[in-house]
Amino acid sequence: MHVDVIPVGAGHITQDIARGLLTPVDHAERLKTYYGAAMQSPTDDREMIDVPQLGETGPAEDITSQLPRSVLTGVIQPRIEETLELVRDYLEAGGFDGIGARRVVLTGGGAQMPGIRELAQTILGKQVRIGRPCRVVGLADATAGPAFATCTGLLLYDQMAPLELSDERQTEAKEQPKGRLARMGRWFKENF
Repeated sequence: MHVDVIPVGAGHITQDIARGLLTPVDHAERLKTYYGAAMQSPTDDREMIDVPQLGETGPAEDITSQLPRSVLTGVIQPRIEETLELVRDYLEAGGFDGIGARRVVLTGGGAQMPGIRELAQTILGKQVRIGRPCRVVGLADATAGPAFATCTGLLLYDQMAPLELSDERQTEAKEQPKGRLARMGRWFKENF
């Protein structure tokens, strides 16, 4: 198993949309969420979307231009391709480009974008699945998507896997008081 983080994501796509279509960032995020896709589709040239314009006077929703959806996808697809090429490079550098590493799991908000799975399979040359968190009692239904998969997985891992401490640290932990005030006091002693 290999886990890594690449410092590029869906937030960069939002910035690209804002700059490329000259629209405010909050509207760029909305355009990405509602109309964005990782790959062009045959209907993209015919489907028109309203794009609020940056810097116009009056409410942004009132001053819009209409663009084909293909223009939006034309901004999104190159950034996703670049990101997936970085993923491929990270996998190769980590020795996971061979036959033993045949599957990739995508998580994060960008993993919800239509077409990303297919594009990732093409660029990475591997099976790709979109990671979704398993149901956790007490978490809202809104956390069931790929945007929360990593966070939920880390929370579950913390609950299921005991913290592995060296023998020295375990002994040290047993000897120290465990209350909140004791921990605060220990922190002050160590830092001041």
